[in-house]
Order: sequence, then C-alpha cells, then structure tokens
Amino acid sequence: MIRLSLIILFVVDTCYSDAVIVTIDWNDITHTSNTSLTLLVVENPLLRRESPIHDTVFQSLNQLQTDYTRFLTWYPYPRLAVAELEPPSGLSQCKNVPYLSNLTLTCALSGGRINKIEFASFGTPTGTCGNYTIGQCHSNKTMSVIRKLCLFRRICTVYVTNDLFDGDPCPGMNKRLAVQITCYPPQNNTYWDFTTLDPLVEDFLNATQGHSSIIDFSTQPRWLYTLPAIDQYPDSDDQVDWNYPAGIELIDKTGQQIGDYYGRLAAWYTKGGFIDEYGRKHVSNHYYNISIWEVLNEVDFEHWNGIEQYTLIYDSVVESVRKMVDPEQNIKFVGLSLGNPSEFTKFSYFLNSSNHRPNIPLDWISYHFYAFPTSRTDPRTYEQFFPQTDVFVEKVKNIETIRRALSPLTRTTINELGVILPDDNNPNAEAIPLIYWNAAAAAFAYIFCQLAPLGIDVIGSSQLVGYPQLSVLGGLSPQFPSVALLDWNTGIGNARYWTLTLLHSHFQAGSKAVRTDVSGVAQPRIYAQAWVCNQQKHKLLLINTKFGEVNVTIENSAGSIAWIVDKFSNESGARSLRMSSDTLLITEYAVVVIELVLPPSITFKTYLSILYILWFDENSFIVAAALILLFMIYYKKS
Repeated sequence: MIRLSLIILFVVDTCYSDAVIVTIDWNDITHTSNTSLTLLVVENPLLRRESPIHDTVFQSLNQLQTDYTRFLTWYPYPRLAVAELEPPSGLSQCKNVPYLSNLTLTCALSGGRINKIEFASFGTPTGTCGNYTIGQCHSNKTMSVIRKLCLFRRICTVYVTNDLFDGDPCPGMNKRLAVQITCYPPQNNTYWDFTTLDPLVEDFLNATQGHSSIIDFSTQPRWLYTLPAIDQYPDSDDQVDWNYPAGIELIDKTGQQIGDYYGRLAAWYTKGGFIDEYGRKHVSNHYYNISIWEVLNEVDFEHWNGIEQYTLIYDSVVESVRKMVDPEQNIKFVGLSLGNPSEFTKFSYFLNSSNHRPNIPLDWISYHFYAFPTSRTDPRTYEQFFPQTDVFVEKVKNIETIRRALSPLTRTTINELGVILPDDNNPNAEAIPLIYWNAAAAAFAYIFCQLAPLGIDVIGSSQLVGYPQLSVLGGLSPQFPSVALLDWNTGIGNARYWTLTLLHSHFQAGSKAVRTDVSGVAQPRIYAQAWVCNQQKHKLLLINTKFGEVNVTIENSAGSIAWIVDKFSNESGARSLRMSSDTLLITEYAVVVIELVLPPSITFKTYLSILYILWFDENSFIVAAALILLFMIYYKKS
C-alpha cells in the first residue's frame, strides 16, 4: 500500500498550532462520483436584452459548459414569466392599462369591427374581464370618449391621459383605463403574449446549446386558481410583485386546464406554435430540443394545497405535454422541486406509482437547500454553513432511502444549493463583505463532497444573477443578492462562479474518491478529499471551512500544480500556482485543487527482475547498486 501523507500546520492562532495529517490511500476507492455539477438560471430583469450586463451574463453562462443547467421563470416578475396573464374571455375582449400608456383593442382576428362597448372606466376600476365594476374614482366621460374613438373600428389604440377625459377625475390617485368590447363577426379572445418571455428563453437555450438543460416555467397564471380580492399585477416588466401567486385551489379540479397551459408552452418552443383554447393557431417558429421538463417550483411555498393536488398537476402536465409535443415520450420529467424537503411524507406519496395515473413516468425528483447564517456581515458566522450542510445531508439520506424503496430508477437533482443572508431583500441592508463569496463557494464545494457519495445525480448552484437595489432599468428592487454567481454590476463571476467552474472542470462524473483521513486535532479547519480523475490524474480537494488562514505542508508536493479560489481571486477566476516547496498558505474559506505528482509505482517483483539482470552484467554493477539504494529510500518513504 502506497500512502501519501500531508502535514498541515496551523499557524493562525495558538489554539490551532497542532499538526493535522491527511492520509490518502490511493488503493482504497470509497465511491465513484456520478454527480454532475451545474447551476440555476432564474429569469429576472438583468437577463433581459435591455440590461447593461446582458451580453456578459450570457457569455459567462456559455463559458461554464454545464449539463442539466436549469432555467426557471419565477413569480416576482409575472410579466417576464407568464405567457397568458389574463384568462380566455370568450366573445368579450378586455384591456386594463395604467395612466400614460396605450390601450389597444382589435377585431382583426375575425376580420370584423368593434360593435359594442360593454364597459369603460377611467379612474380606479376593479374586477376582471366580464366582472368589471366602477371604483371610487371614475370619469363620467369615459364611455362617450371610448365610443367615439373605438366603435366600428377594426383596431383602436387609445393613449391614456387626463386631457382625453376632460381632466383628472381624482387628483393624487393612481388611475387606470379598463375597457370591455365585443366584435362583429364574433371573435373569441385569448391573451397569449411571448414578447418578454421569448428573448429570455432564446438567449438561455442559445447559451447552453449542445448541453442538456432543465426547463421550468414555474410561475402559473394565477387565474387558474380560486382567488381572493387582489390588486392588479404590475404593469412594468421589471417591477416586483411578491404577492402574485395568490390562491391555492384549482378552478378546474381535473387539472386539465393547467396541464393544457403547459402543453401549449411546450408546443410554442418545440413545435413551432400551438392551437389555443378556441382553436386558433399561434405561430412561433421555435423548434428547440427540450429534453427535461420540470413541473412547477416550490409549490409548497406558493400554491400548496397538499401533495395530492401537486401530484394531480404533475400528471396533468405530463399528459398534456406528451399529447401536444411528445407522443414518442422522449422528454423526461422532474417532479416536486420542494423548497422544504423535511416533510418526507411528500416524497413517499409522490414516489409511489399507485398515486399517479397510468403510464406517468417518475424520471426525476428535485428539492433545494439554503444555509442561513445568523449575521449578514460577520465572517465568523459563515462557519455555520458547514454544520447546517451536515444536517441537510442527513435529510438527503432519508429521502434516498424512500426513493430506493419506492422508485429506484428515479434520478435526483438537488437543483438549488446556496446561502441566503439575513435581511437579503431589504433595500437598506448592509453591503455584503467580499469574503462572503468565498465562504459560500467553500460551502458549495463541501456539499458536493457530501452528496457525491450518496449517488445524487445532479447538484446545482443557485443562482446565476441576483442583486440588491439597483438604479438600472428604471430601478430594481432587491432580488436575493447573496445567491448570485455573477457580479450584478459587471456580469463577471464571483468566487461562487469560479469555484463551480473549478469543480466542474476537475471532477467530472466518473471521478473516483479514495480514502482520505484527517487526524491530529479534534476539529480540523481543513476538509480534504482525494480523487483519481480521468486519465488517472491524482487530485486533492482542500476546503478551508474556517475564518482563518492555514499553512498546509504536503509531503513531496513541490512541483505540483495548485488551482486556488480565495480572497485574492476576485473576478479573475482560479489562479494556478506551481508549488516551489511543500508548503502552501490557504486563506480563509479558500477552495484549492492540487494535481499531485506522485512517485512512480513499481512492484517489488518487477524491481527484483530488473535488479537480477543488472547485477550479473559486469558493466551494470554500479547501476544495480544505485537501484538498491533508491529502493531503500523509496520504500522507507512509502
């Protein structure tokens, strides 16, 4: 047995002066990693083409070259996430727009004209199409103005101002114009609109071309649910609405309506278009290859109404997507996407095929984990990420037991892994210390090492772009800045991005972990895992889990290459260093990959054979003597 010993000396504090020894047994393979490393891309305004960092963001995404990259449309920006914000309204057509914007009505689809103004109010109208009512503010001129401008026209566009209605009906109040019309010949009306969604999806799929991706149009039109009295959703594409996902009970208890919404979305992006609720063709000319489709996201935090309703939705979406775009059943489906994986009964129910309709696949399950430190700005509290991860890993073990018992062929993607700092969405929150990005990066490296032995198929870092309050795009409210992989001002990677890049490039699926023992102190600062990677390269992953520097002395490591992501890396990525000695300084929360140059391995039998030949060759006596000396030195060290 050949062993490599690493002597790690702690010199930061006197309490860490004890030596730490990392012993690697390269012949003892503990597991082979089948884990793929990837990331989450959440739709938000900084991904829009109008964003000042748009191009750099998608270049950074493209450079990663990961498989299973997950694209998620998320509810805080309903206009970026929902393709049908208003429900089909039959023969009545409705528009509701804010002051100083255009309201457009059209009967062009039927080749007809506007023949009736059913409702019109400029002020504070309430309700929805078919149920509009005049609010506490209303201009009595509205109906006559709209009739004059729109009646008997094929298309009518109205720019909403006070002057149009002979003055402001309620100074100081936010005003809107709501209009409801019918056409002749009659025209059934839907409100499908991909204007803002298409560029986001196109740019994502182009940036990840050639690699598998997981698509999740998670934000459901809220009109699919029985709703309480709610406010109008934002008029701006870039305005946050944290209350958009109202309602928990589906209007259509069969799930057909929600299933068909997602089936049409799939057809829009894979089959060039779809047939809407009234039989009208909508053409997209998109023919993307979507191989994995995730059904909703964190419904346990949004529209949760029991695992039974979620399972019904999952089955309905699968059936509709297959019917509309995938009769060959090539698309794989991901279920659950739970934000709170502690309730194991949800997994037990969902993974039991008897709770599903016939022929419904259980290809993948997904769930999430975020660490939560007690302080936003105290770097010492970032050490809490690692014990919190250990607690989560125990939950994963329980979930894996359930999965193996009920559905062993189902794969697992833990596709949101990150840290959320306290007060993260507060516009007045304190700035994030630079060392935080290293700590969060170290936490991701650590959780990779903990999940790979469990056979988890995919783990994804959350998320590509988050941000604090920004002045760009007319002003943006905070969107979890502490989860960002990229700098929101430049679009260039931070330590979390570069650590994902480092791990992805060195530890592909198929890497073999070998026994790596750490001894010498009760609570070592360094987490170590050695690997035999492709082309039989021997690598050592070191993670500093503490807020303090560590001198690491590695026997016979001089000449090895170290790739380091630490507080000095910043936006430059991992820096490479050829070790000139056996000692390496690892700063707080640093992640290091060392490709070790091991002494050549030679069996004792082979060695004796060579020695025998040389010994009896009088011209090689001196060489044989030298070999004996080298043999004694080599095996003494081994």
